[in-house]
Amino acid sequence: MATNKKPRKPYVRKPVNLMSYMEVQDRMRLLTHHDDTRNKLITLKIRNHDAISNLRIGCSTGEDIKNLIRAVNMSEALMLFDIGAEYKKEHAKAKEAVKNICSRAFDRHKFILTARELEDINLFMEIHDAQLEVCTLQEFNNACEVVNKSIRTGKSEKLEIYRNDNKTAETR
Repeated sequence: MATNKKPRKPYVRKPVNLMSYMEVQDRMRLLTHHDDTRNKLITLKIRNHDAISNLRIGCSTGEDIKNLIRAVNMSEALMLFDIGAEYKKEHAKAKEAVKNICSRAFDRHKFILTARELEDINLFMEIHDAQLEVCTLQEFNNACEVVNKSIRTGKSEKLEIYRNDNKTAETR
């Protein structure tokens, strides 16, 4: 080999995009159009509305409040992707209502809400249901990542819902 030529580099294949066209198309479809996520979405809505119902009749548990907090977190994350962003005031009222419920539960060991808080939470849940109806699978996954990241990095606000137990729920 001549001294002015570079040695040959071994052949390196270009990476292949493993995401098929169908997978890309699936991510762009609404959650309600996926067979596997439609049932999970209905279960999620039932769980959220059951939490509100239990709170309304006065027999809610910490798990019900955690479900409401998760709904508030998910709604806030979806608003970052401009899904329902025009309802930020209603979201803020519902978030404040959940905080007030948790602070009262911390003192009284029972989840009690006022009529105004119930109105705010009911309106919020209608907005959240509409958000879930119009978001795509990709947006939903991204919102889940935003919520998990904020909890993992400590940017979320911790709400104490029990005094003696170490059970806490986190809200963004």
